[in-house]
Amino acid sequence: MRALIVAGERRPLGELGSHLAAQGYEIAYVAADHPDMVTQACEARFVIVDLRDGNAMAELALSRLENQGDPGPFSVLFGDVGELEAAEHLLDGKARAFLIKDAPLNHLRIRAFAGTIMVRSRAAAALRDLRAASVQAKANEESLRGLLDRVSDGVLIHRDGVMLFMNERWAALVSAPDRFESVGKKILDRVSPENRELIAPRLAEAQKSAPMPAREFHFSRPDGSVITALVHTFPTIFEGTPALLTYARDVSAERSLETALIASNRMAALGRLAANVGHEINNPLAFLVGNAERALSLASENGDRANLETSIKSVLEGATRVQNIVRDLKVLSRPSSEESGPTDVAKVLESCLRIAERTILPRAKVKMNLHAQSRALCNEARISQVFLNLLMNAAEAIPEGAPDRHTVTVTTEDRPPNVVITIGDTGVGIPGENLGSIFEPFFTTKTDGRGTGLGLSISHSLITAQGGRIEAESELGKGTRMTVHLPIANASSSESDERAGASAPKADDAKRPAPKKRHRVLVVDDEVQLGRLIQSFLSDYDVVLATSGPEGRKQLDTSAPFDLILCDLMMPDVTGMDLYEHMQRTNPDMCSRFVFMTGGAFTSQAVQFLEKVAARGNACVEKPFRIDALVATIAAKLSGQ
Repeated sequence: MRALIVAGERRPLGELGSHLAAQGYEIAYVAADHPDMVTQACEARFVIVDLRDGNAMAELALSRLENQGDPGPFSVLFGDVGELEAAEHLLDGKARAFLIKDAPLNHLRIRAFAGTIMVRSRAAAALRDLRAASVQAKANEESLRGLLDRVSDGVLIHRDGVMLFMNERWAALVSAPDRFESVGKKILDRVSPENRELIAPRLAEAQKSAPMPAREFHFSRPDGSVITALVHTFPTIFEGTPALLTYARDVSAERSLETALIASNRMAALGRLAANVGHEINNPLAFLVGNAERALSLASENGDRANLETSIKSVLEGATRVQNIVRDLKVLSRPSSEESGPTDVAKVLESCLRIAERTILPRAKVKMNLHAQSRALCNEARISQVFLNLLMNAAEAIPEGAPDRHTVTVTTEDRPPNVVITIGDTGVGIPGENLGSIFEPFFTTKTDGRGTGLGLSISHSLITAQGGRIEAESELGKGTRMTVHLPIANASSSESDERAGASAPKADDAKRPAPKKRHRVLVVDDEVQLGRLIQSFLSDYDVVLATSGPEGRKQLDTSAPFDLILCDLMMPDVTGMDLYEHMQRTNPDMCSRFVFMTGGAFTSQAVQFLEKVAARGNACVEKPFRIDALVATIAAKLSGQ
């Protein structure tokens, strides 16, 4: 600690000086007009200005100290009574106290005076430090704001759901008209209603348990565009008080590229299967066409009924095989969707195995142990893509020519909270040094040009995006095992899904109940032959056939009301979707009477439309269908009216 004496020369301070020295103070002297006087004064606990150099020098010293700002060094005047009277004006805000030199300086008075000086000087120093810290904090905050304005991600600082700061990038992401005007407003007041339902619970959770893991959100902007942003929230200090900092990175371009890569991988998988699928379809088509010709010949020759019936049954069998192949392929060709739902992984695996078996069987036997009872929460189309890719990889890891010595094993089991699917092979295996890289984009162990290096990378992305994980084990020369963990769907979702599935009539158990009255049925399909075939089987009803969308619309607008409209979904000019929306505008009561037929909802719009009308109770029949199943669906629909 230091006490500075402002005096032209060193003079004894008597008992005061001795006492200050005893308290540990270092006593230094400096002249009032010395250039270093202010610097030395600011480093001292307090300053004693000696009036024996004259009032002018004392006033100079105090003025120089005063210019340093409040609180400045703690200043004390030291002199006799006469000097005090002459320097009384200096006590008006410049000096803090006056010590009379000639007054008795007993021990208690010295201690009290020195203590007062120390307390006041320490308070002044603390106030100086506090103000310096405040200035520094303000400078740091301004620096932080400037830094956040330069980052490429959106940043929002908020407390209790109220916005405190947003950088320029955040304002651009959410199309905020004025980011400064938004400060002080509630976050939920500035987001669209559909986003509010997503953000409100996450915001409440962040208040309790920040930091929050990163999650993707879709934000609707005022211009109607939608962006995908990766959002992360964690605690921070803002303006000296705890707050939350949320950053958002626009990943729309990355997701678009990822979607394109997934679609490309899906097409690559179909390309790998094209020859096998062609073989599978051509076989039943060959005997389907042959038996159809034989049936036609027998009918024209009035041949025996038994042979005719056998030929017709063979036609149906061949058509059913083609139908099953197309059904399995439709899962892969379905438009991409982000939605997940309860999925029977056993059925998906069986479907993928049917597609891939022509590649697997020349190389290995297939062993299946599908023990899982739970349904997985995932996207069926995307998980099908993963399973098919893993099955094809397993097959291609085994050389052709010795199927009795090799096996592809597929197992499922419940390991709460997951359903675990394992696809293993007894193929060549993967070298240990490569095992850690197999999920990296463009990494491949295939040397014959067959591999793109994207299959496992995309599979990994698809699995993790659905809350699961995929693991690989391999031993060179002994084979590879890929294990997929998918979260179990909750019981209520599975039960409702089963009930929904159970409501649709099936070809095997469909019965044809006799109608109680003759209902009017409108059939709308641009496939004229199919329309006439359906009309011929609905002889119990009054059927009107419209062979185009515009003709169907005309019938709906001008004819007597129909009890049921059996309508093809995809038609040129006017689709089934267009007819439904037309009736929503003109006669909404008729909308519940639609039953749709489709050979494949191959657009996102069609998929979304079918999901919407299914929730309203409209049935959909997939082509090709068994006529008895179609008739049963129509009868069930009419009996419920």
